[in-house]
Amino acid sequence: MYQVFSRKYRPRVFSEVVGQEHVVRTLKNAIQLGRVAHAYLFSGPRGTGKTTIARILAKSLNCTGGPNADFDPEDPICMDIDAGRSFDCIEIDGASNNGVDQVRDLREAAKSLPVQSRYKIYIIDEVHMLTQAAFNALLKILEEPPEHVKFIFATTEPYKIPSTVTSRCQRFHFKRIPRRLIVDHLQKICLQENIEADRKALEVIADISEGALRDAEVALDQLISFYGEKIDQSCVQEMFGLVGLDSLCCLLSHLNRGDSLQALKEAHTLLESGKDPISLVREFRNLLHNIALFMASVETVRLELDPEELDRVQFISKQLSVPFVINLLDAIDGWENKLRYALHKEVLFEIAILELSQLKEKVGLEELLAQWRTAGGIKESLTKEKEPLSSPLLAAQEEKNLSQAVNPSAHKDNHSSSSTEKQSVTSPIAEIDVQKKEQDVVLPAEPQSSISPIEQWNKIVKSVSEEMAEFKPIAEKLHFYELRSEELIIQYEMTQQDFSKLVSPFQNLLAQEVKKVFDKKLSFYPLHFNSTQPAKTESSTQSKRKSYSTQNKKNISNNFPIDETALKNDPLIKDALELFKGRISNIENRKDEGIP
Repeated sequence: MYQVFSRKYRPRVFSEVVGQEHVVRTLKNAIQLGRVAHAYLFSGPRGTGKTTIARILAKSLNCTGGPNADFDPEDPICMDIDAGRSFDCIEIDGASNNGVDQVRDLREAAKSLPVQSRYKIYIIDEVHMLTQAAFNALLKILEEPPEHVKFIFATTEPYKIPSTVTSRCQRFHFKRIPRRLIVDHLQKICLQENIEADRKALEVIADISEGALRDAEVALDQLISFYGEKIDQSCVQEMFGLVGLDSLCCLLSHLNRGDSLQALKEAHTLLESGKDPISLVREFRNLLHNIALFMASVETVRLELDPEELDRVQFISKQLSVPFVINLLDAIDGWENKLRYALHKEVLFEIAILELSQLKEKVGLEELLAQWRTAGGIKESLTKEKEPLSSPLLAAQEEKNLSQAVNPSAHKDNHSSSSTEKQSVTSPIAEIDVQKKEQDVVLPAEPQSSISPIEQWNKIVKSVSEEMAEFKPIAEKLHFYELRSEELIIQYEMTQQDFSKLVSPFQNLLAQEVKKVFDKKLSFYPLHFNSTQPAKTESSTQSKRKSYSTQNKKNISNNFPIDETALKNDPLIKDALELFKGRISNIENRKDEGIP
């Protein structure tokens, strides 16, 4: 009578078990030393030998002349256990016998002595399916069973078993069987069955079995039924809808280049050929996993892969970076979970490929910081927590730091005079004038053409004011903020209505001048002040400027209470929050600190 490979080649003794040496060695030593526990819990993935080893342990305990770890598999008692007709080795399916009544019957039957063997052994498969009441009914006999009773539990989900049960058992975790051992076992089966199978084909079978030896045996049995006595790699790929290494490497190259169009074409071709999206994602994940391990110099990968696969992995790993591979693996893991429950898997797979092709454009934090510093988009003061922003003062302070770095000796000679000027002048416009004088003193050898953006903006304002006298009082309320890679930002010290009324007539002219001088566009943003304050006349503005020259930053903060809405909408703060993934928790005036 024909038997499938998973039953025909099922291990009958400890020496035939594949890939669970730690469990086999412990059980054999326990038998030889007479230290066999009354209850065992075998947990692990499917198809890794839990029920098989439970039967082998039962046979070693009840065999003729036992307990004996090296028993004869042809012993009548052992053969009865294998056939499932032994009265003293009872196998129970926990999924269908999970009620408290069944456990009560088991508890009463366990009190009776074995019929012909030394022990009465209960093997409960999928024990996690028992109800809470059934587990509670099992506790007493599990803790203090009769001397002739042994329990062996098997489960794939041990976390569902109450701790009161697991604490009464010796637990063994069954690991996934390595790919190399599965291939060797399949080769032995092929030799005994006179099947001609390429090792590459067996390696593909081992990959799709994901460490489950039973799944690999079932897949081999299915291939032989379809293709006969000759099996190669193409047969396995055709049968299970798998993708070759060449297609996966081609897709990975497109993703590495950020070529969305070619990557999507390759994915569409694979789907049109009937490939399963989930299988595609799993194979792609396995390839990236091997690449990541190879880049980390993990020697086990070199042992697992055949020479041809190792060469391909080595070749393509030279074109990739470690962060890119890690990002791909992380993204693919998320997409695999989405695909598992998606209704339209093909569409979602193509969307996943489009997203993965954009990973190359994501810039690292260090590179982004370097780019922003080059463009003048980030100041050191942003890294100080909760420090208020006053853009004209920041710009002047940055120019001062630059002067110190270029000519520290000159700055030291003029320290007393420049510090006196800075204490007496705190108005944004006056600050710019003082900074200009300071630069002339500190950097006398600097070419006249190399002037700061603040001075260039000052010249533009002065030129427009000379041409249009009515612009002069308005210019006093426009303050230089910063020069970015694509725009010049100016802050206005007025309400939105006053800005629309006073500045709009000159906005086009100013934009043209900025385009000529900076070759950038001009942008206006409100200065951080309380918009509910009454509008100031020209005379009040003049008096305010005078007060700036005699007050420090503490008084400035008091004269201009922070407008939280305007502060949150500031482009510099928005960019900083987006860069560092932060949020504004509190806004306050730092009244005890000086100019930044």
